[in-house]
Amino acid sequence: MKKLTNRCHCNNSDKMLPYHVVARIMCFHEPAVSSKTCPHLISKGVCHELNGDKCMTKILLRKYGPEEALIRLVRKGKTSAVKLLLGRKEGAPPRADCQDGWALCQAACAGHVEMAWLLLTWPEHAPRADCLGGEALLEAAKNGRVEMAKLLLTSVNAPRADCLGGEALLEAAKNGHVEMAKLLLTWPVNAPRADCAMCYAAWGGHIPMARLLLTWPEHAPRADFLDTDGELLAPLSYAAENGHIAMVELLLTWPKSAARADCLDGEAVWMAAMNGHTKVVNLLLTWPTNTPRADCEEGWALCWAAANWHTETMR
Repeated sequence: MKKLTNRCHCNNSDKMLPYHVVARIMCFHEPAVSSKTCPHLISKGVCHELNGDKCMTKILLRKYGPEEALIRLVRKGKTSAVKLLLGRKEGAPPRADCQDGWALCQAACAGHVEMAWLLLTWPEHAPRADCLGGEALLEAAKNGRVEMAKLLLTSVNAPRADCLGGEALLEAAKNGHVEMAKLLLTWPVNAPRADCAMCYAAWGGHIPMARLLLTWPEHAPRADFLDTDGELLAPLSYAAENGHIAMVELLLTWPKSAARADCLDGEAVWMAAMNGHTKVVNLLLTWPTNTPRADCEEGWALCWAAANWHTETMR
C-alpha cells in the first residue's frame, strides 16, 4: 500500500497540497484543484498517489464530528473507511445506529447494499432494518433500489412492506419504479394495496406503472375515482395538473371505469389551466363524451390561467 502523501509529484515538484484538497479528492471524487496547475494530480477525479482511509476519516472527524462523518462516508459508499471509523479505538466512535439509524437510510437511498449489510450486522449498536418506522425502505423505494429493498425486507426486525401507510409503494409509483412496485405488491406478508398508489402514478405520468396498478389482480384501483376515507380523488386531475396528456388519454379511454372528462365538476380542466397545460385543456374541452364546461367551477380555469399569465390557455 502506498504511503499517504500530499506532495505533488508533477515534474518532480515539491509543492505541498493542503489536506482539505486531499480530502475532497478522496472523499467526494471531485477535482479540487485545476488540472492545469497539476495535471498529474487528477486521474478520473481521484489522486493516484493517495490511498488514505485513515486520513479521510480523521479529516471528516475533525470537521464534522463522529456521527456526521459516519453518515457522509456511508452516503459515498466508503465501506472500508466506515469500518475504520466504527472500530476506532481512540476517542469515541459513533454508534452504527446513531441518529435513529439515519446512516442506514442514507445507504438505502444510495443503493449501497454492502454498506447496509455492514451496518445491519455490526456487532454493537447495529441499526434496526425498520428504523424510523421504515424510512430506509422508503428511501430504497423512492430511488428504485430493488436489491436494497429485498435486503431490508428479509432482515431481522424487517420493516413492513406497507409501512408508513404504504408510502413505499406511493414513492415507487410517483417515480415510475415498476419493479419496485411489483416487489412490494407481491411481498408475502403485509403487502400494500394497489389502489392506494394510482393518483401518484398519474401525477408522475408513468404509463407502465398505471397499467400495472389498473390491471393488478387484487384491489386494483378504478380509473375514474378513488375513495380515500370518504374523500373522492380523481387520478385524471393529478395527471392534468402536471400536463401528462398521454396519462389523461389513458384514463379517459380505459375500458373499465373510465374517467369522465368533467369529473368533480371539471376539476381536471382548471388544474391543467392553472399550470398552463394548454394541450390538456383543449383535449378535455373537446372530448366527445361528458365534456366539461369552459366556465366550470364558476370560471376557476380562466381565473387561474389569468393569475399565472398563461395567455395561450386563456385564449
